[in-house]
Amino acid sequence: MKLFVFSKHALKRLRERGINRSVVIDALSAPDKVTKKSDYILCVKRLPLTSLVVIYRETDNSIFVITAYFSTKTKYFSH
Repeated sequence: MKLFVFSKHALKRLRERGINRSVVIDALSAPDKVTKKSDYILCVKRLPLTSLVVIYRETDNSIFVITAYFSTKTKYFSH
């Protein structure tokens, strides 16, 4: 199992946005969609009224969370 590491920026934004770290870890553990970009990975987890978007980087032994936010945009699930 990989270690989850949160950047200072991520921790600050999670506090501001009222997002619990355990919700982020749940989203990363069972995402509904994952999109790999050139320098980060975008994970989306559908929730009842919104989606949780998590931006992170992955190494051999850790997942480094850059930021996370709630979104009601449907673009994350369009084809």
